[in-house]
Amino acid sequence: MWRSRIRAGHLWLVLVGVVTVLEVIAPEGELLSEGVDRGLEEHPLLVRAAIIITALHLINGLPQQLDPFARLPRVWK
Repeated sequence: MWRSRIRAGHLWLVLVGVVTVLEVIAPEGELLSEGVDRGLEEHPLLVRAAIIITALHLINGLPQQLDPFARLPRVWK
């Protein structure tokens, strides 16, 4: 099955590629970081919490039972 051949390194390359393309083709004032800036103005706690939770997930800084990203596969199935 194709899913068994996907590796995290490949997905990071895809993510970097998508972010790069989006930054290159974004209209004036619509860079991803500028969108975060606007989000911080409107919902500072929510945006900061999302960034912190994502970072903690990526560095395995949360116990699995508290990590919303780690719980997704169980909830999805």
